[in-house]
Amino acid sequence: MSRALELTGSALRLPPVPWRDPHTVSAAKLSEYIQTLEQRCLEAPHSADLRTCLGMAYAMNYEVYKSMDALELAVQLEPDSISGYENLAIAYAGLGRMDEAKATARDALKRAPKNTGLHAMLAG
Repeated sequence: MSRALELTGSALRLPPVPWRDPHTVSAAKLSEYIQTLEQRCLEAPHSADLRTCLGMAYAMNYEVYKSMDALELAVQLEPDSISGYENLAIAYAGLGRMDEAKATARDALKRAPKNTGLHAMLAG
């Protein structure tokens, strides 16, 4: 992740990946997190990492179209963003858009370093 995610000094620190367990994050906390990410995206409009995080947070909040917009912008901003592509593929699959999900997953795979487990898993 980029330095755009690092907040220092008196600034609010972003909570660590709240979307990993939706049962432990209240709706109010998620809303606060989304507002923080939206503000950070305004401050750093070219950060693919922030857009990916925002897309994931929107998805957790069941804001599908906002999630898609954020993730699509993330991969436009950083075409080599594996995380952006994989989350976009998951979003497409969740919407039942399987052809787009598969194509996006293939794009993520093309960008993954050749020595990762992703290539080994698909080759095996």
